[in-house]
Amino acid sequence: MSRLNIEKCKKLIQFKKPVSLFTRHRDGDRYNGIIVGCSKDVILIESDNDFVFDGIIALPTRQIKNLRHSQFEKTLDRIFTKFGLLKLKKRSPWLLKTETMQQLVSECFKRKLWPIIEMQHKRGNALYIGPITSVEKNGFQIFAYDANGKWEKNYSLTYNEIFKIQLFDKYSTYFNKFMKEKVETKTLLKKLFERKKRK
Repeated sequence: MSRLNIEKCKKLIQFKKPVSLFTRHRDGDRYNGIIVGCSKDVILIESDNDFVFDGIIALPTRQIKNLRHSQFEKTLDRIFTKFGLLKLKKRSPWLLKTETMQQLVSECFKRKLWPIIEMQHKRGNALYIGPITSVEKNGFQIFAYDANGKWEKNYSLTYNEIFKIQLFDKYSTYFNKFMKEKVETKTLLKKLFERKKRK
């Protein structure tokens, strides 16, 4: 993302204007919402789904092909304003000041947040949801569960393949709560961290 676009982002943050982010995702994914944070390497939006805000999406700026704030988004802005829908949750300063995806992963680890992380591997994209179990200089580990609520394994991933990190959305909030309350979860996590201490 160019310097010009970063300056544009800052103005959009100031005035809380809706945008569409067109990405380099294999399936051409697009994200709509309000920009709440922007740096040279990361952009954060409060995700908009049918005029309802649903959590934070963080994207590496290198994955963004185009940032649009044109007639379509200006129409959305008028609807938000007319019906008083532009009510964003107050987000913590540590989140809004995120400058790299590595920093965001580290904060999730430190604060015991369970994010959804989409990785763009050479062989295809993959989603991981669960607790971050370790952070290193070049990568991190996440103990992920699947869509059926079954624990899989501790995956080792690299920062440079991160396509998206999602936090505070309804899906992960409720699914994480469900998984944390399962009896087996505490036992599995305890064993995992005990093995790490012995290494």
